Amino acid sequence: MEHVKRFVDMYRQMCDQFLEQRTIELFRAILTLLHQFFLDGKSKKFISSLVQEGLYKERLFQSVEAIKACAQAVNDEASQCQARMVMKVYEKTEQTQIVFHRLMEFLLSNPRFQAADSGNSAPESDPSRLKVSSYDLLNVDRLSWQDQDNSQSTTPTILQSPSQQPALSKTDMEHAKQQLLPCLNCNPEALTRDISSILSLNYHLSENARSRVAAMLRHDRFQTFMRETQVSTRLIVNGRGNISTKESVSSFSVVMAELARMSNTGLTESAPVFILKYFCSEHQPSHPNDPLVSAVGIMASILGQLICQITEKGLAVDLSFISDSKWRQLELLELHNLCTVFKRVVDQIPHGDVVLCITDEISVYETSRLGEETEMAVKKLVQLAHQGRYPVFKLLITCYDRALDVGRYFCGYALEMDEDIETDDTADWIIASQLS
Repeated sequence: MEHVKRFVDMYRQMCDQFLEQRTIELFRAILTLLHQFFLDGKSKKFISSLVQEGLYKERLFQSVEAIKACAQAVNDEASQCQARMVMKVYEKTEQTQIVFHRLMEFLLSNPRFQAADSGNSAPESDPSRLKVSSYDLLNVDRLSWQDQDNSQSTTPTILQSPSQQPALSKTDMEHAKQQLLPCLNCNPEALTRDISSILSLNYHLSENARSRVAAMLRHDRFQTFMRETQVSTRLIVNGRGNISTKESVSSFSVVMAELARMSNTGLTESAPVFILKYFCSEHQPSHPNDPLVSAVGIMASILGQLICQITEKGLAVDLSFISDSKWRQLELLELHNLCTVFKRVVDQIPHGDVVLCITDEISVYETSRLGEETEMAVKKLVQLAHQGRYPVFKLLITCYDRALDVGRYFCGYALEMDEDIETDDTADWIIASQLS
């Protein structure tokens, strides 16, 4: 019975009909014994023990044996449930590894960031050079990426796990989403415009910017972070670029925008992966009365993105934990409440799934007016990225120069670029003039 109790505590939140049925049968057997032993009157039990002593004992022993049999059935079913869970986690691990390996390969093979002639280049006669890169596979024969039809995407389809949480009806999912999105002032087109704005500029990256991006993409710490799918983690990239020579858009912003663009092409549509992104440089704090141009905007945006992606995958979003007073706070865009709701929604994502949260140019919001709220939001996100938490939550923050106060939450998880990076005269990383 002690083993049964532990199994029930472990699996009670899983929708496993077989285990639930075995548990019900066990409870019924226990109630039968309790009914025989306690609900019979004292006089009836005394008379039964004298007149039908053998039969009375036999019934009690039969009830006890029934409980033992039911308890064993629960233990057996729980073992099978555990095996199904392990298989489900294994399937999800394979899917998430495919996604993040392709994202990393996409960045490394992207002509925007690939050196035309570097020491790692293979000879032209090498058959491996004839292989189609992830970047080419994604972009071949496509229309404008904003209007791309996912049904015609050249990105290979990742099979969805058959053991995934049962889908809700479209009406229920849409109702849950529409409850929260208006409170967040969430506009699905805003992120598309941000990415388009960053990638639509026709200019050449300077030699220093190209070298800085190359150093980041090739760094072991960045590649390890991108390919991680087993444990929650975090990484901050401090570019240590010269502000006086900064171009109109940070080279790191271009990398993050390309990463965001690829995630919007359907690669994660059927995979247990959620990619959230926010570009602080596209929401400059020039209007002091706009609450969304701050850490509030970050949390409202990524919460809205997460709600949309969860429902698009056919998963349930339980918002019943939001009380009336909390709804009013959400309407007022209270930061602490936004962080709390975001955590509660993340916790509803099935184990084995992976959330990648990208915040680009966080230092834009590290001002005297916005710094305190920015530090609070980053602190809450870092708490989600602690190892041992599930689902896997990966937090990536980038800065062209260097983060200030928020950097204290990334001890041991920071990628510090050298201030003076040796330029590569042979690098020809020209940002493509054609995005489609």
